[in-house]
Amino acid sequence: MQRFQFSPERTLAVRRLQREQERAALLKCHAERAAIARQEQAIRAERQSVEEAIARSLTIDASQVGTLAGWQARVRAALTHIAGMIRQADERIAQQQARLQEAERRVKLLERLRERRLAAWQTEADREREALAAEAYLARLIRERRSHL
Repeated sequence: MQRFQFSPERTLAVRRLQREQERAALLKCHAERAAIARQEQAIRAERQSVEEAIARSLTIDASQVGTLAGWQARVRAALTHIAGMIRQADERIAQQQARLQEAERRVKLLERLRERRLAAWQTEADREREALAAEAYLARLIRERRSHL
């Protein structure tokens, strides 16, 4: 009886490695998106802090109003830019998830093929063992009958 061998074993190992690389790339995409979200939160927190400080202030002179308007415009522009970055990050995540799913599919395809071939090999090995057992049984019977003669 031959030892079980799956010829595409190397291909399966490569596909598993590719799957892990795609998984790592997806984690990186999520980390990048989280970093962008933290930037957004920091800007929003700073904006709220400044607005609360202004609300508590008793007087505001004309030069501060102009500075405040410019600052608010920069904050809005920064938040708009960050919103675009978040959309791009979400698109990269979706694309990477699709690549990971494809890598998973390729691995599962080879794993199922391996399982089918192993089952077929196991069935054949069981047949060989049964045939050997039957031959041994018949040989023993023949020896016993010859010894009784």
